[in-house]
Amino acid sequence: MLRRLLDDQAGLTAHEADVVVYHPKSLGGPYVAEKLGVPALAGLLLPLYLPTAAFPSPILPVRVPRALNRASWRVSSAVEAPYRGTVRGWRAGVLGLRDGFRTVADLVTAGGVLHAWSPHLLPSPADWPAARPTGFWTLPAADWTPPERLARFLDDGDPPIYVGFGSSSSGDPEALTATVLESVRLSGRRAVLATGWGALRAGTEPDGVLVIEEAPHEWLLPRVAIAVHHGGIGTVAAALRAGVPQVVRPFLGDQPFWAERLHHLGVAPAPVTGRRLTPAGLASAIEAAATLAPTAQGLGAKVRAEDGVATAMTRISDAI
Repeated sequence: MLRRLLDDQAGLTAHEADVVVYHPKSLGGPYVAEKLGVPALAGLLLPLYLPTAAFPSPILPVRVPRALNRASWRVSSAVEAPYRGTVRGWRAGVLGLRDGFRTVADLVTAGGVLHAWSPHLLPSPADWPAARPTGFWTLPAADWTPPERLARFLDDGDPPIYVGFGSSSSGDPEALTATVLESVRLSGRRAVLATGWGALRAGTEPDGVLVIEEAPHEWLLPRVAIAVHHGGIGTVAAALRAGVPQVVRPFLGDQPFWAERLHHLGVAPAPVTGRRLTPAGLASAIEAAATLAPTAQGLGAKVRAEDGVATAMTRISDAI
């Protein structure tokens, strides 16, 4: 599968380009730029390759002492290590680039980077002098008409809580759903539950709860009071733009990093993990989040004022 992905990217070398903007997960992006003889810019949705002493790598699964922050960024290079031989062989055999192989991590560090998040969420540390975040890359809102039952539910009472864990999945979706439903009951609030990819699996709809599969965050989150979610950067961005307080139950990867960041900014209580993931603990976090609404609204106005796409386009033009 990886080789097919790389071969598809090799086809791009048949076309002219002024610059290649790539995500490091593509693995072949910087080598396509090398073959074409044009600049390459990594587009990153989270801090991934540029080391800093200010905070540890967001994908590190454990906390480390502050003195080890910079060293922790070596984990990014380790992530791509299993694919390095395949990429090296593809670069030489298909692209004809036989000398001077460098890893994606080395190429990102040496080349240009577009950090596609809001500087209000995470500003550049002092040792990233030329990598200021652009702001979120937000598409114009698409036309979307909600199902009648969702529109009616939203109109029938106070703004509800939104609960959705996106593409995350839990080992026991029934247990997590039961915890969520009981916490909603304890909070005395209404709720919209989005089942997503399987973290939630509601069999019934208690009074005051509407279960949906999905809905566009850009449309739904401005209509809710609190967003309870997994901490994926896409949902974080949408909730920030909506100006609603957040409660984060992180699952993996960079989600704990963003959960802690939201808590630091005062738009979310402490992440709900471990022993706090009980109906009473989640209900308490929901009530704590409600008190953070003014801070969330203020931060939301700042994030909405950014134009991350325009800023990124300027940076790309400057690189050509």
